[in-house]
Amino acid sequence: MFGKKSDKKEEIYDDFELEEQVVPKNLIGKIQFYIENNRRGVIYISAGIILVTIIFFISKSIISNNIEENAKKATLYLSRIQPYYSISDYQKALYGDSSKTVRGEPMIGLVGIVDEYGSSEAGKLAALYAGNCLLGLNKAAEANEYFDKACGSDSKTIQAGAYAGIGDCYEKQKEFKEAAKNYEKAASLINTETSQSRYSLYTAICYEKAGDKEKAGQLYKEIVAKNENSEFAGYAKLGLLRLGMVIE
Repeated sequence: MFGKKSDKKEEIYDDFELEEQVVPKNLIGKIQFYIENNRRGVIYISAGIILVTIIFFISKSIISNNIEENAKKATLYLSRIQPYYSISDYQKALYGDSSKTVRGEPMIGLVGIVDEYGSSEAGKLAALYAGNCLLGLNKAAEANEYFDKACGSDSKTIQAGAYAGIGDCYEKQKEFKEAAKNYEKAASLINTETSQSRYSLYTAICYEKAGDKEKAGQLYKEIVAKNENSEFAGYAKLGLLRLGMVIE
């Protein structure tokens, strides 16, 4: 009886010792303790992290290659359709020329380029061109959609053209206040003095049409002050005369 009782006590004591292993207090010691007591789990976790990392870098490489390839294709197709845009053949510029192929490939129009490669910079430039073509065909509502896509470009020049296009769309729909706001955005984005003065003039004209004489007059005066002898200054002076304001 006593022998058996003693054996049980020893077994219980041994189990207690295993449960009460001393856990180190410092961080490195705790990590080592965890690894030693959970080796299989740590191996599985490490393998999982390595696998996820490999997948991430492979995916990133594939995405990067796809983006680069799409940008090249968009630029190529845009260069092919450019001549139609240059001569204001808006229909073919927008939808391509089914009668022609280049190196066995069909002539894709601006709409097709935007649909397929709209996320690339060349695709956003194609959206700006498409908007201009649709405006040329008196389709302001459709043009607005393409200008909106072009606004997402990284290029401030493309952004400025897009906002000017949106301004033109609103102006054609006689929503002069909205037109003025978008022309003003275009003027703020462009660096060249000529384009800046042009967009500022459009802004002033639209504020005038919207009935905001004070804002229009202020802009007309600014245009004259920048370069009194420019063609835009001449139009600005006429604007001031219409408003009955003194030309300083």
